[in-house]
Amino acid sequence: MLPLQTPTVEKSAMKKVIDLLIQKLFAFDEWRVGLIPSDQLSSIIQSQQCDESTVIWLDIDGCHYQADPFLFEVDSELVLAYESMSQWHRIGKVKCANLQGEPLPYFDTLSSREGHQSFPYVFTYQGELYCLPETADTGKLKLFKYDSHSKQFEFFRTLLSDVSVVDSFIYPKDGILYLFCTHKVDGNFVQKLHVSRCFGQDFQEHPSSPIASGKSHGRNAGGLVEHAGKLYRISQECGRFYGEGLNFHHIQTMNRDEYIESKAFNLTFSNTSKYGYHTFGVYRDWIVIDGKERRYSLLAPFMKIKAKLSKWRMRVSSSPKRLDTSAEAHNYLEHEHRE
Repeated sequence: MLPLQTPTVEKSAMKKVIDLLIQKLFAFDEWRVGLIPSDQLSSIIQSQQCDESTVIWLDIDGCHYQADPFLFEVDSELVLAYESMSQWHRIGKVKCANLQGEPLPYFDTLSSREGHQSFPYVFTYQGELYCLPETADTGKLKLFKYDSHSKQFEFFRTLLSDVSVVDSFIYPKDGILYLFCTHKVDGNFVQKLHVSRCFGQDFQEHPSSPIASGKSHGRNAGGLVEHAGKLYRISQECGRFYGEGLNFHHIQTMNRDEYIESKAFNLTFSNTSKYGYHTFGVYRDWIVIDGKERRYSLLAPFMKIKAKLSKWRMRVSSSPKRLDTSAEAHNYLEHEHRE
């Protein structure tokens, strides 16, 4: 007579259920910003691999979520822009710090605005500093300009209205401003491209737009990266779960009438302490990335309940115009883990 297998199967099924409950109740992700000397960029692109042992991981403000990093310079000081979020609230705010982790005030006015903020992309155009943060729950894409007198990024103008876009950036080239922005459509990401000759003119959708779509190609993971005469767009790999990894796309043609890119490679990581990455950028002497680790806490169920209440209060206090389903979908996709 064959031995019965039912008890083993039942134990295996029970273990899966218990593991799932532990993940749902007590697990959460903790993101950190990392720095790599930029002289390693050639090796990273040629090998299509990043050795995580070379990453200098920062803990800037003690919050659970320190991600979406970008570097810029004010008065010859290197500044780190990033999203900061507590698991108790799960409503992100953009912040600034120096590389020693000391807070800087440049985003104080911007971050005091209502709603979730992330992806504080900072760039220089015609000698001026600008920031294009994600503010998807407002239904608008807003541009902020640095004021050297107040030392704040002040509201400059609205670039797109009646849209819920995430992880947007602008790349000036040959007298044209190229605006890359991610839309969420039917559970997928769609990368659209808009163009304008200056900020005084409206942005129009590019003839080649949309330029990419899908969970592996449609969502940006930072601004464009230039290396050895080539230009790369970097996308988030979200095929299995949010923040899984990074894909590099070689931009072969980009002008007013035509845009062509092709996937170059998926960046892998060795000697890893993190299990996911979703930002990659280069500024002067540094490559800046972010990575996440899975953490466990007996307080996690209370953090998750408190965070849901915070989101609910934010929605209730918002005007009806701002309660669009696409923005809500984005907020949940951004911070509710799909693993």
